[in-house]
Order: sequence, then structure tokens, then C-alpha cells
Amino acid sequence: MANLKPNPFLVFLGTSIYTGYVPLGPGTVASLLAIPFVFLLSKNLLIYVIATIIVTIIGIIAAQHLGKVWGKKDDGRITIDEFTGILVTFLFLKLNWVVLLIGFILFRFFDIIKPFFIRNTERVSGGLGVMLDDILAGIYANICLRILLLIVK
Repeated sequence: MANLKPNPFLVFLGTSIYTGYVPLGPGTVASLLAIPFVFLLSKNLLIYVIATIIVTIIGIIAAQHLGKVWGKKDDGRITIDEFTGILVTFLFLKLNWVVLLIGFILFRFFDIIKPFFIRNTERVSGGLGVMLDDILAGIYANICLRILLLIVK
């Protein structure tokens, strides 16, 4: 694939506005970058859901392209999966700074540890495989956050 040139727009999106080039913790930086978007999108549930779907689709396309260009399926520079995972983490939740902080920590925990069958999703090929483990980490974080919120009520 040496002749395949990266699409600059897909590099921009796939690296979550170039956070994938941060030398330490690019996934964490991309996750942090997503937080203001989550807060803004949370003002309208329909827009939030549509944006999450669109970012997921773009993520699959970008991860597929960049994996081919860079010669590695889940290259560390691809961070749109973490960005998407954060969107999923806070889907359908009422937000405040405590919820955002705990949700961020839970997402990063599940994304790094990859418990249960999350790790198995990495076997899925292409861009979908890159995105799927972070989407599931976001779902796990969302469920745990809901349980925590029920407990403290």
C-alpha cells in the first residue's frame, strides 16, 4: 500500500483534529476533546443521536482508510474511536460536571482494560473493528454511570 496517499480530510477527522499525533495519551486527549462537544450536543437529544451516528460512520470510513494507508489496522494515531466512545458514554444522560468526570474515567477504564468480550471485538476487520471496542467501552461506561446515578439518588 506504499502508493496509497492519505486523504487529508480523513486524517483530520480520523485523528480527532490531529490529537492522534500527541506523543503521550492520544486516546485520552481525543476523549477530553469530545467532552465540550458532548456538553453542546446534550442540549438537543435528536441532534446528539444524529451526531453520534454520523461520527460513528465517519469513524469507520476514516479508520478503514487510515489503517490501509498507515499499514496497521488500529494505528495509535487513529483516535476518532475514542471520540465516538465518549459520545456513546453520555448518550441519553442528564449531564453535570460530576457526571462528565465520572463518565470520562469509566470510559477510559473500559477502553484501556477491555473487559469481558470487548477485547474480542478487536478481531473484527477494518474500520468497524477499530471503532467497535470503543463503542462497547462507551456502552459499558454508560450502563455503569446509570447504575451509579441510581445508587446515589
